[in-house]
Amino acid sequence: MNSIVLVFSLFLVLIFDAEAAQQREIFTLISNKDINKLTEYYKTNPIKEIEFSNLLNSNVSVVVFAAMESNSEILSFYARQGFDLRKRHEEFEFQLGGNLLHDAASGCNMDTFSYLVSEGLDLQEPNDKGYVPLDIARMFQCPSIEQFILEKLNLAK
Repeated sequence: MNSIVLVFSLFLVLIFDAEAAQQREIFTLISNKDINKLTEYYKTNPIKEIEFSNLLNSNVSVVVFAAMESNSEILSFYARQGFDLRKRHEEFEFQLGGNLLHDAASGCNMDTFSYLVSEGLDLQEPNDKGYVPLDIARMFQCPSIEQFILEKLNLAK
């Protein structure tokens, strides 16, 4: 009986180590903004949404990571693969779930932020703490994103 438990435990360790290594490779390609290598990687590996990152030990998906890393080209790649960029994501540890605009606003990258707005993300959707993207832009001192939001909201009125 103990040997079965030991074998099963080793099997689980190998699976999680392999998954963490795969996530590390994907997140490194995203962080390096290397769309060509990412595309090549997915030619031999199935594209799947990472809902929980063993590597980062949190609920950071590939699209959340791409938004945080300010990479609209990679976000566009994932959108073409069928990923829903408008899907609300949950973050349980710090209760900061929201839409990708919250993540993009924290990265202060106007290109990524405006791309996500063009994809239909809601500028006024609050995250789990009640903060809207404008609040996040102000917290992270991103005046270009703050101005962009204010102009978009004025146009909507």
